[in-house]
Amino acid sequence: MRGIIPVQAKNLHSAEIELIAIAMAGNEADEHTSATASVLRDLSGTREEVARAREAAVKAWLSSMPLGEELERLRAELAAAKNRLAATAAEIGTLKSAVESTNDAIVARKEEAGEKRAAAEELRRRVDRGRDELRRLRSEVAAAREEKKQHAVEWRVLVRRQERRRDTENEHDDNTARRSRSGGSRLAVRKLPSWLCAIGRSGGLSRATAMAAPPRMAQTDER
Repeated sequence: MRGIIPVQAKNLHSAEIELIAIAMAGNEADEHTSATASVLRDLSGTREEVARAREAAVKAWLSSMPLGEELERLRAELAAAKNRLAATAAEIGTLKSAVESTNDAIVARKEEAGEKRAAAEELRRRVDRGRDELRRLRSEVAAAREEKKQHAVEWRVLVRRQERRRDTENEHDDNTARRSRSGGSRLAVRKLPSWLCAIGRSGGLSRATAMAAPPRMAQTDER
């Protein structure tokens, strides 16, 4: 037993060695081998428990390593997310400015569209007024033409009446002149001597007789 205990004690801790020493001292004192065997069994169980505890601690330490890596990865992702958030926060001002510019452009376009609609409406009203004015002018021109035609017809009727009147007057004058010439001829014939009347009936007047005729008779012959 004394040879076994020192060999096993090489791998034991100080507390175990003390216990073994105490046990050995008890064995030497009591010379009781059964008590020594009991102590050795107890020490062996304690050693196994310590080994199992060490093994469990090592396993726990080994199992904790992936968790640390996962923690580092999560920390890195969190830092990246914070960086992205900071970049997004920095871009928010630019985005707000772009949105405001877009809204201003939309408002300006709406105002421009409203102005264009108002201008188109005003132009349409002007066109309508121009059309009404053109219709009125056409009506006035048509009325003026109709009035002019009426005046022309009346003028032609008046001219025709005047022409007929002149024709009637001329005809009346001609008839009066004819009657006057007829009356003068008869009067001249009455005043001629009988021998001139006989010559006239027989074939005409001689030149001397014609020259000797009264002036009024000569004018009547010229006519």
